Order: sequence, then C-alpha cells, then structure tokens
Amino acid sequence: MTQFSRLFERFADEHATIEYPGFSLLDVDGRVIGQLDRAGVRRGRYWVEGQATGQAITLHHGTSHATAPLGEVGGQTPVAFRLDLPVAFGAPRLTIVDGDDTIQIPLPEVTGAAQRAALRRQWLPFAQSLVTLVPPVLRWTLTKDRTARAQIKRGLGFAENVAQLALDGDVLGGEGAAVPSALSQTVSLILPVYNAFDLLPGVLDRLQKHTDVPWRLFVIEDCSTDPRVRPFLRSWAEAQNSDHPGQVVLIENPRNLGFVASVNEGFRQAIDFDGHVILLNSDAFVPAAWASRLLDPILTDPGVASVTPMSNDAEILSVPILGRASPLASDGVDQIDAVARRLGPPRDRPLLPTGVGFCMGMNIAFLRKVPQFDRVFGRGYGEEVDWCRATLALGGRHCCQPALFVEHRGASSFGSEERAQLLADNVQILSARYPDYDRAVQQFVRNDPLLTQRLALACAWAASAATDAVPIYLAHSMDGGAETYLQTRIQDEIARIGAVVILRVGGAERWVVELHCAAGMTRGATYDFAHVVRLLDPIQRRRVIYSCGVGDPLAHEIPAHLTGLLRTSSDSLEVLFHDFFPISPAQNLLDSKGRYCGVPPVDSADNAHHFKTPSGQRLSLSDWRAAWDPLLTRADELVVFSEDSRNHVLAAYPHHAAKTVLRPHSVPRLSGTFITPHERPVHPVIGVLGHIGMHKGGAVVSALSTRLAASRAAKLVVIGRLDPAFPKARTTTVHGRYQAEDIPALVRQYGITCWLVPSIWPETFSFTTHEALATGLPVYGFDIGAQAEALRAAPNGFVLPLSSGDLAASVLVEILGDRPNEPPSGNSEVLSQA
Repeated sequence: MTQFSRLFERFADEHATIEYPGFSLLDVDGRVIGQLDRAGVRRGRYWVEGQATGQAITLHHGTSHATAPLGEVGGQTPVAFRLDLPVAFGAPRLTIVDGDDTIQIPLPEVTGAAQRAALRRQWLPFAQSLVTLVPPVLRWTLTKDRTARAQIKRGLGFAENVAQLALDGDVLGGEGAAVPSALSQTVSLILPVYNAFDLLPGVLDRLQKHTDVPWRLFVIEDCSTDPRVRPFLRSWAEAQNSDHPGQVVLIENPRNLGFVASVNEGFRQAIDFDGHVILLNSDAFVPAAWASRLLDPILTDPGVASVTPMSNDAEILSVPILGRASPLASDGVDQIDAVARRLGPPRDRPLLPTGVGFCMGMNIAFLRKVPQFDRVFGRGYGEEVDWCRATLALGGRHCCQPALFVEHRGASSFGSEERAQLLADNVQILSARYPDYDRAVQQFVRNDPLLTQRLALACAWAASAATDAVPIYLAHSMDGGAETYLQTRIQDEIARIGAVVILRVGGAERWVVELHCAAGMTRGATYDFAHVVRLLDPIQRRRVIYSCGVGDPLAHEIPAHLTGLLRTSSDSLEVLFHDFFPISPAQNLLDSKGRYCGVPPVDSADNAHHFKTPSGQRLSLSDWRAAWDPLLTRADELVVFSEDSRNHVLAAYPHHAAKTVLRPHSVPRLSGTFITPHERPVHPVIGVLGHIGMHKGGAVVSALSTRLAASRAAKLVVIGRLDPAFPKARTTTVHGRYQAEDIPALVRQYGITCWLVPSIWPETFSFTTHEALATGLPVYGFDIGAQAEALRAAPNGFVLPLSSGDLAASVLVEILGDRPNEPPSGNSEVLSQA
C-alpha cells in the first residue's frame, strides 16, 4: 500500500459519514413515544439522537451498549438523547424501558456497501484538498518547515482551522469604550412585574442608584399572586415620587394579563414622550452608569433599532458560554462590568439577528413604527424576536453593547417547565413568520462576532465565581495520554473551583485560550501573548500548571511566559512530566536516528536535542535547559507519573530532587465482558492499542505486519490509527478512533488474544499499557520506560528486548508466532533475555 493510499485512508477515516433518516419511535401498541431525529456513522462510531419518553433508552451494537436516562415511569414529556458506540458487526437496535415495558426498536445496519460508498465519496474532496496544498507540501518536503506541516494538517482536516476563533486585537488592546453620547431627552424605562418579590428591592435599588440619564419609570404590576408585591411597589413609588414627582408611574392590572399585554401598556404610555425606551425585566440587575452605555449605539446611529448588553443569561449574548445561563456571585455583575468597560471598541459594531428583551434599549422612532408586541405570544418568550424581525424589515438594525454587562437571574416569574412549554409554542410561530430566522441565528453562533468580548468577560466571570485560585494550564493541541489526563483534571477543577483556563500551544495559532466551566467551553486564538495576558488580567488568584508544550514553535519562551503569569508569592506553579520536553526538544528522548540512548548530556551535539525557531535561531541543549530551569526552580512541585520518569528527570536536573513528586495516574478499570480462554479463536490475534507514530513504534508495527502477512502466524489489529508514513499489509486491520470504554467490545469484536505495546521511547506512564493490562490478556512490550515498569508489576505483563523495525519484528514473530495468546513459561525477566 502506497503512502498516498494510506494518507487517503486517514482522510476518509476523518471525514467519511453515513447518515440515516429519522423516524417515529413507537411502543408495542403503535403509539408514538418519541422521535429518532438522526442516526449515522462517523469516525468509526454509530450514533443516534432524538427525543423519547420513558425511564431509559439504550443503544445496542455488537456486544456493546450505552444507556441514557429519560424520565419517570409514564412520563409524557419527551427527553432529548444522544448515544454512540463503536461500529460493530450485526444490526444495531434501541431499547426503551418504561416501567415493566421494554420496547425493542431496530436500527439501520451498517453494510459493507454503505461503507464503501462513503469512502468513494471522499476521493473528490481528498483530491481537491491535495491540489490546494501543493505549495505547503513542497515547502515541507524541502525545508521541513513546521508551519507548512501545520497548514497541510489543517487543509486535510486533521487539525482544527482556528480562523473563526481569531481574537480581535483592537478589543483587547484598546483603552476602553468611548464616552457615551450626551442624552438630553428623558428615557422611558418599562418594568413589568409578576411575583419574584425577593428580587424586587435589589432590582429597584440598582435601577435608582445606577441609572445615569434622565429617566421615568413605568412599573406594570400584573396582579401578582404574592400579596407582598403590590404594597411594596406602592410604597417604593410613593417614596421615589416624593423626591422626584412623576418619575415613577405604577400601573396596576386588575387581573393577570401576561407579560406581552403588560409591556404593551408601558409602550402605549411611553410613546407619548420623545425619549428612547428601555425594556427591563424585574430580574435584571444593572451596574453603575449602565443606561448611557446601553443607548449610545442608538444615539450615534439612528438606524439602530435595538441594543442589548452582554449578560450571564441572554441567549446569544450569554457569558461565559454562548446560549447557556450561568449563575453569578453576589457582586459578580460589578466585577464583570468593570472589565466590559475597559475593553476597546471592536472594528465593526456587532449586529444581532435579534435583541434580547431582558434589558433592551429601543429606538423610539422604530417603536412608533411597530408600537406593540404581538399578543399572539401571550405570556411571553419570543415577542422581542418578532418585534426585532419586523423592524429589521423596516430597515432597523439590532446590535449588542459589549461594553455593558447586566445580570439576569432568569425565569423568576415562570417555572422551568412552563418556560419550556412557552418557548416550544412560540418558536413554531416565529419559524412560520420568519423562515430565515433560524439560519441567521445559526450563522451568528457559528461565526460569533462577539467571541473576543465573550472570552474576556468569561475570564472575569471565572474570577468572580471561583471558590479558590483559578487553575491555568499550559497544554498541547494533540490527543494522547496527557490530553486524557487533562480532561479528567478539567472536570475535577470545575467541580472544586468552578472554572479552569487552558492555554494551548502547537495549533494553527500560537495561543488558544479556553475557559471551561459547568456550562461548557469558550475559546479564542491569537499569536500575541499580550492578548493572553489581557484576557487573564481579571483573575487575581492563580494556580499555574504546565502540562505539555510540545508543538510550540517558540517553546523556549514558555517558561518565561508561565512564570510571568504568577502575580504574587501565594500563586502556585506545578510542572507535570507527561514527556521529557523540559529535558530536551526531543520530548521522547530519541536521537536523530530514532534511537533511545538515555538522557542526553548537556553538551550533546545531536541535532534532535537542539531546537530551531521559525526564524532560524538555533538553541543548543545547554541553552534549552537554561531556559527551562528557572521554571522548575520556581515550581512548587515537579510531578512525575512513574519511578522511571523520576530517574530521567533527576538525571537532567538533580538539584530539583526535593520537589520531584511521584504521583501515578489512576489505573483504568474497564467494565465489560472479555474473551474467556475457551472462547479464544484458534488463530491468534495480536492487538496494538493507540495512535501509532514513529516514537510509538510505527516501524515495529509495519515490519510485524509484513512478517505476519507472510507467515500467517497471527493476525494484527491496530485499535487506533497508524501513521500513513508506515506501510502495512492488507491483512492488518486498522480500526481507527476509539474510547477507553470501547476496549472490551473491541476485544470481542476482533477476537484479540494478546497485546503488543510497540513504543520505543521511555513512556512516562503509558495509559495504553495499563488499559491493555486491564483486559487480563497477555501484554508484551519493550524493556524501556514506564511501560516496562508496569509490565513487570503485572502478572500478565511480559518484557521483550528493546530493538526496532525488522529486528524487533523477528523477535516478536519468534516469541509470539507459535502461541501468542498464551504466556511463555517463566517470568517476564526471562523474556528480556530472549
């Protein structure tokens, strides 16, 4: 198989898809209990998504299953689900459990013809991609330019294109928003009220203290069921009017009319005045000097029909996560708004598909053209969208004021179930009236023109919400054990602290900044570290953690950047040794010939242990360690994950022995049924786990594939990917992507009888070795690094003499060829002498 064919295999594995149409889910009596919206195959996984009633829904495929809870027995409200499993042999199916009933629903089977057709569909986009990539391919071939290699990976879809994540340097490098335009006319504030009594004093106190323009307030009390609301409003309005006669107009509905009718009464009275209008919910908490900033876009551009600020709960204007509500600390609104005020103005005013009615400035000229919310929206939700789309058709524009942040407690007047039902009903009306609205929203979400402001305010949100010092990780942009461990730590940090920041290097941009929290993730990309510093500025208490910097073209600058992020002596610094990058630019310690020769001496002349920047600057190994040693010196802990790794670190930095801490990863536990000895096939099957490149033993796997194809001593299956640079025989199967929980099913699917860990570098922990050992099958690996340490400690682990390529394959065929599914007699040390 040519390298071209292998590259196409990788491309197709990444992009090929099979999709099946949805259908109604029926119970045994033929009643509809849900809807399968979509099903399909991508990246080696069968997935389904839809909604259903019942207690639980399970996807079955091969010997695997995945379950999602739905609701209570006899529940009538469908619950959304999404399930996926590795593609296996046989027909997949769904089961829905509801009380004593179990409903079986067959799903489309993945046929060989469908898979071949999906692959054929990828030839044209593959060829088109290659044509556009000729210049970087030539540059990489001739100069080994890392930026060319990154461009090739992006062009083929092997790496993310971060163009849409680019941060606006004008916003981050600016001196704050412009001074709002002067306002001569009195602004009409419209505040509909229904219950939510506990919030009213705070809302009104902030409105009275922080409104920085001439104002009058129309309060529409919609016959609240809470008997405290109306007397409180009467008292508050009387006190306010005693100092400023006529400033507050309290309208008391004789019966509950609903949100839309209440707002319309406020509009009716406000239109008689000349000033612009601000619609404000009774659960909106405004910061200082808010009104002038909100109305400034209308005052400077008469074509602006509405303006909405950023908020913690404002749909497409939400912080920290677009479309997700997040709670605020007690003084969070003021902390976050202070950051919003310091951001520079964007290059272009961010336009919106709609305003958000919790706090919306409205141009009086457009309100007079469309003077009411449509009463078809009843008690609320969607009425401001209808008004915005109607005024858009009249030439009005809707924009955000990112220099203002207003807190929204959200749904204080309605319960969550009632809110969901109102949304569902009103969305149907909007879709019928404005067929292009959903597309406009999706385009906004996809492009997110407010990304820079959202991420800056997200960091401010993290600073206000965190219960302790905010963790800031430096990580690479690749898969692997370090990333697996990082994802686990992210979830732990969110549970303990509330938020975590990840600074990623090695991608299309120098820096990708990610803010993770319980609601999701927001991220942006920049080449300028000054932008990173500006984003992180609101975070006063910090805990900096180096995870992995491999792939950064200016990696020698990382230590200074990380120590520069430490503000006070109480800020902590932790260095994790997922590889040996702080010891050598060759993070796996392989020399220029691909051999492991121990920790290189500081005066090593081997080019593999020297570093070259994009500008051509060369750093010797001595220069490299001089750059990294200050980071290790400032660190509170240097964390290693195996005794072997500790020995490597101390060989390079013996003066840091006291702070070097051994902290092994948790050993994975795999649930599922593995092949028992009497079930094992007569023909042995050797499994290789992981994504196999050069340092992971690609040459070993390639040579072993060739020899096994000739000898037919065993089959070879790679659970993961094999770098296209390494040829394989047609008899070798490459499964593609997998997840750790898939391993039991994949062992059964392929009939794996033993494992080989082909890695030729001293791994620092080796998740794949531990995952293979957890299956209980014999596991073979080379006498090097943490993998050998783990193999020696396990009863099913066996150590082989370290070699590479053909020699290693010869040894493996000799040892494994006769009975690879049965451990040799004696212990693992005997094998190391074979």
